Amino acid sequence: MKQVRFTEDPKECCGKILNEAAVQSLRHCGMKSIHGTDERPLYYICPECYLKSVYPEDLPPRRV
Repeated sequence: MKQVRFTEDPKECCGKILNEAAVQSLRHCGMKSIHGTDERPLYYICPECYLKSVYPEDLPPRRV
């Protein structure tokens, strides 16, 4: 698994498998992580979904 990111909202996840090389305990985008708490659970998020959450599609293009 590459760099792991987390989100508090599992609705923005796609379900893509994150650690394809693992034989046991596959992790997927939107799976609940052990890093959260009972009050604020965290969910694994893939890089593509993370970028979508940071840069929404309705963001206007910026000229440089």
